[in-house]
Amino acid sequence: MAGTRALHTSVASLSTSRPRSGQPGRIAFTRSRTDVGLRLVDLEGPRAGDVFQSIGHFSDSTRVDVPGRFSSDGKQVAFLSDRTGWAELWIANADGSGLRQATTLHATELLVGSWSPDGRRMVIDAATDGDSDVFLVSLDGGSPVRVTTEPGSDGLAEWSSDGRWIYFTSDRSGRPELWKVPAEGGDARRITREGGLQPQQGPEGRTLFYVDRLPAGTFGVSGTTRLMQVPVAGGKESLVLDRVRFGLWSVIQGGIAFLTVGADADEIDFYGFGDREVRRLGTLPFRASRIAGLGGLTASWDGRWVLVSTTDLMESDIMVVDGVR
Repeated sequence: MAGTRALHTSVASLSTSRPRSGQPGRIAFTRSRTDVGLRLVDLEGPRAGDVFQSIGHFSDSTRVDVPGRFSSDGKQVAFLSDRTGWAELWIANADGSGLRQATTLHATELLVGSWSPDGRRMVIDAATDGDSDVFLVSLDGGSPVRVTTEPGSDGLAEWSSDGRWIYFTSDRSGRPELWKVPAEGGDARRITREGGLQPQQGPEGRTLFYVDRLPAGTFGVSGTTRLMQVPVAGGKESLVLDRVRFGLWSVIQGGIAFLTVGADADEIDFYGFGDREVRRLGTLPFRASRIAGLGGLTASWDGRWVLVSTTDLMESDIMVVDGVR
């Protein structure tokens, strides 16, 4: 299952000299730094031809930020950031103001799920003691509440629109499938049988949209997978789109916004629930992040705004230390 572990300094030591006994030696290592930022795109703003022009930096940092989800009223955004040194859940107003940290889990991996219908809690998944599990986070304060405890990886969670269920991905059956568990805890029920990850509920509340498998290779823009749908209670699993990218699609009112990788640019496309047709919304003036696990896209429910991650900086230096004994 995909996870986000934001690492900024990696050290790989190599012995470049073999000193004689008692003599100082030399160690070479690499030091890397990554800055992945968020861009807020106004889909109804001015264009230069087909290219979006209304682009803003969203709650910028010099670390790694990954889109989470807009609140249902579009007034707030949840996202992942490791600006404190750990990947944690952060909340900001839709214009980037009012920034606040919502967790201090210090998890090795963390992913942001969706909002509760009343907007007072978030569902996330985090690896705090080995396996990844689903947690509920109160935005009014207090410790996160663990919802799943089974061995294996549970995550990529979605709150049901009626507030009763948490839909999530789990490999407890031997491969990733969609499951659901009562929001206040209880026994989990399996939904899919042919593979399933990253559930998002449709606007009418009766359908889950999801991808049926991880793409080949690394995550993000490097490979495509299939977008599927299934009734929330389980049943027939059917194809919606045969080429989408993991983490780079978002259910909105009336359809699905998703990123398409072109030869010269990345584009935002839209699949309509009514006519089942795909149309182009516009072209991004930047590329979505190509770093595995750090690319992401989310859209506001009304389809006005899209938040996309992009790589602002990725550099690596070779360092040498002499005189090592």
